[in-house]
Amino acid sequence: IGVDVETALLIDGDVATRAGVGSVYFLRPSVPPVVCKSGTPLTFRSVGVQRLSGDGSFSLSSWTSPTNAAASYRISAETGVLTSSQPGGSPY
Repeated sequence: IGVDVETALLIDGDVATRAGVGSVYFLRPSVPPVVCKSGTPLTFRSVGVQRLSGDGSFSLSSWTSPTNAAASYRISAETGVLTSSQPGGSPY
């Protein structure tokens, strides 16, 4: 879970709600990294991301947004270069 600056994640039981001006990112890798070694560029493919930016909530037990408030996409790092499946390629 990643939280932007000037943003908080409020947790009540298994329900998470974003507060503030930024986004909260819920990441879930589907496979282990290909390369994860000190001094070597990271290769880690197809990490699922759900970004909660507005109103809504996120279930920590099912790892989904029951209100469909989270944008879903994938990010990958290939030899240290980050790419995204979002239009425009932004990881955020």
